[in-house]
Amino acid sequence: MVNNVVLNAVCNNGNALLYAPKNLQNDKNILRKAVKTSIYAFEYASNELKSDREFVLEITKINYNAFDFASLNIKSDYHIVLEVVTNSGDILRFLPNDLRLNRTIVLAAVQNCGSALLYVKEPLNDDREIVLTAVKQYGSALEYASNNLKQLIKIQLLL
Repeated sequence: MVNNVVLNAVCNNGNALLYAPKNLQNDKNILRKAVKTSIYAFEYASNELKSDREFVLEITKINYNAFDFASLNIKSDYHIVLEVVTNSGDILRFLPNDLRLNRTIVLAAVQNCGSALLYVKEPLNDDREIVLTAVKQYGSALEYASNNLKQLIKIQLLL
């Protein structure tokens, strides 16, 4: 009975998960429904689910913003991060700095979402391949390139 009440509540507002009993905050089916209606619902999930590799991958396909609430171990796992940014490049903003400086991860992110270049740090925002890939995906991404590279590309466009 409580399960049905919680399921109905999170289908209307995923944040209702905050008030659910702890055992239901660990229920994958309830979490799937909650994440569909709120970008913050995964914040109220159990630590166990926030650390479950397969479940985090599944949940981020429903709502990529959920990745912000994954455990630090998950957010620092190169293989998971690479898979997630390949599907949702904007997740780059949630990553620890060392992964935001990883060329492979950054390139995968901007291939999926050119505007993710906004979250790219030096020296990678001065990397020609990364910037051109981002610009091909999202023309206005050039705005987020290093000043040096912006000038170089503008000069080449004039030639």
